Amino acid sequence: MIQRKCTDVLFWILFVASIGAYGWTCVYGWKNGKPKDLFTPVDGDGKFCGFDANAEYPFLYYVVDPSDKMNPKAVCVKSCPYEI
Repeated sequence: MIQRKCTDVLFWILFVASIGAYGWTCVYGWKNGKPKDLFTPVDGDGKFCGFDANAEYPFLYYVVDPSDKMNPKAVCVKSCPYEI
């Protein structure tokens, strides 16, 4: 019979180390970064919706021109429009 040995221990150590590094990176980024920049919608001019000059306009709306569907325009609005 062929002698076998466990090879999963090295993989397990590397896997746990990579998960730990990922967790540390997430915590470090959250504490030292700008999470607002990731989760806040940005209009076509690069301004954040709901902050500073756009404080009254918290929602983002995409205006799609039927003749130019590949280039939608993003605008901050007070409320989300809907069609009836």
